[in-house]
Amino acid sequence: MAALAAMLLLGGCAGAGGKGIPEASATASPAPTTKASPAGEKTVEQVLGDVRYAAEDIGDDSVSPVSLPGQEAAKVPPCQAHGVILTHEVPSHDELVLFTDRLQKRGWRLDGAIKVNDVIMLSSGKWGITLGVAPIPQELGTRVSPNKGGISVSAMGACKKL
Repeated sequence: MAALAAMLLLGGCAGAGGKGIPEASATASPAPTTKASPAGEKTVEQVLGDVRYAAEDIGDDSVSPVSLPGQEAAKVPPCQAHGVILTHEVPSHDELVLFTDRLQKRGWRLDGAIKVNDVIMLSSGKWGITLGVAPIPQELGTRVSPNKGGISVSAMGACKKL
């Protein structure tokens, strides 16, 4: 899936600074809680919290917020997050169902069926998450070893001024 390669190169691996794949300690985050995000509009931090909760025991999270040029100066918080949940094997249907079920427990609504080879879409308020599963492209294999697959994550919400 080309989307996973693009996500690894442009989103999760390059990060905001374009410094390559972060070390595990660089992506470490507080332990996910079982508490769902509040009802209503989510912040990018709440969306990332939901993704981290869903990824627990499935893979390593490298999903990061992305700001567009000029967004910070305009005092508009990030309204996008992109990256990948790296996994030791290509995620199975069961892992994808588990990931999606966990997002639904946090208030996300599934838009369609869950099929491993398809794009999966979920929504919550003005946020949407697109998920895809694929093996790690051979060119990136040694950079992300021992991981062999991943769940690409792309989240977008409504940008509004503070």
